[in-house]
Amino acid sequence: MPRDTRGLLHKFFCGGTLIAKSWVLTAAHCLVSDFATDITVFVGLHDTADVEDSPYSIHLIKKRVTYPRYDPESNDNDIALLRLYDEVKLSDNVGFACLPSYLQASPDRSVVCKVLGWGGGTHRTILQEADMNIQPIKSCKRHYYGTGNVITRHMLCASSRNYASDTCGGDSGGPLLCRDPKTPSRPWTLFGITSFGDDCTVSEGPGVYTRVSSFRKWIDSVIACDGLC
Repeated sequence: MPRDTRGLLHKFFCGGTLIAKSWVLTAAHCLVSDFATDITVFVGLHDTADVEDSPYSIHLIKKRVTYPRYDPESNDNDIALLRLYDEVKLSDNVGFACLPSYLQASPDRSVVCKVLGWGGGTHRTILQEADMNIQPIKSCKRHYYGTGNVITRHMLCASSRNYASDTCGGDSGGPLLCRDPKTPSRPWTLFGITSFGDDCTVSEGPGVYTRVSSFRKWIDSVIACDGLC
C-alpha cells in the first residue's frame, strides 16, 4: 500500500499488488497524484489503525515505471510498476498474485471476482473486500457515454449485484481478482487494476479497471530488464 511520507503526516492513498519479490503493480494515476511525491509501500498490512499488531513490511521504492502511453486525460493505459529496493519475504499472509496470459479474455459474468481496498471518504482502517462480476463492455460504454470517459480495449468493467458495493478513490491501483477458468487449479488471478468510476456513494454503474492481460508483455519485459529498458 503506497503512502505519502512528507513531513510528519502520513496518508494511505492507493493500493497495489505484489507480482514478484521486488515488484508491485499499481495504477499510473496513483504516481501522478498530489500525494505521490514521496511514497513507501506497505506489504501485508491489514489494519491501518493498528500497525503495531498487524504483520507487514515497509519498502522504499527504487524505481517507478509508468506505461509509456499512459493518458492522464482519458485514463487509458492506466498501469505502472514499482521496483522495490529490497525483496519481500513471503509468508502465509504475503504472496504473489498470478497474472493472466497476454490478451487472455476476462472471465464471463458468472464468475465472482473480488476487489480489495480501504476505500475513500469515511476511511475504513480494516482492509475491505467486495464481490464483483465482469460486465459487458458495450453496457459500460453506454453508461460512461457523454461523461468524457472513453472505454477502450485496454479496460474492463465490473460491478457488484445491484451496485451495492463499489471501489472508492482510496482503492485506486488495487486489484480486481478472479479465479482463472483456464488454469486447472483456478488460482486467484489479477485481471484488473482499479482505475476510475462513478462517485462510490451514489454509484449506479460499473467501475472501470485496467485490463492487465493487455499489458502482460510489457510487464514481463520491464521485470526482465529490472526497469532499465
